[in-house]
Amino acid sequence: MERNVGRIWLGLLILALGVAIVCFGDSLNPIDTKDEPFLIVLTQLGILYSVALVVERSLEVLIKVWRQSGKTPLEDAVRSADGEDAEAKKAKKALEEYRTGTQKRALLFGLTMGVLVSLSGVRFLGSIFAFDGAGSDNPRIDGAHR
Repeated sequence: MERNVGRIWLGLLILALGVAIVCFGDSLNPIDTKDEPFLIVLTQLGILYSVALVVERSLEVLIKVWRQSGKTPLEDAVRSADGEDAEAKKAKKALEEYRTGTQKRALLFGLTMGVLVSLSGVRFLGSIFAFDGAGSDNPRIDGAHR
């Protein structure tokens, strides 16, 4: 029974979510944000959050693919070293230096990706998201197919 507690809670959460959707209806229909400045701000922040999420996840994947192959042997050396001898300290120091290098590279690469997204500007994002209420024949992410 204790092994299945997580599955039980997950099932209850999914059931509660399903009941909430049935009771309150879905929110897949576009919301009319005219004369609602709060909803306009939430929509724009949601778009920016989506872009930031894509950038963050792509950075995470690229760093993991790029740096994981060098980290694994260092972790194995730390595990195989015994206690507090000089070899163990040397292996731990090498692993910490590698992690520090990875953090520096991730910061630099993240800054570069952020600047590139900023330089792409609203025109590029306008082709992905519908910023204004103008109708078009292209399907948009906001769920409105006109």
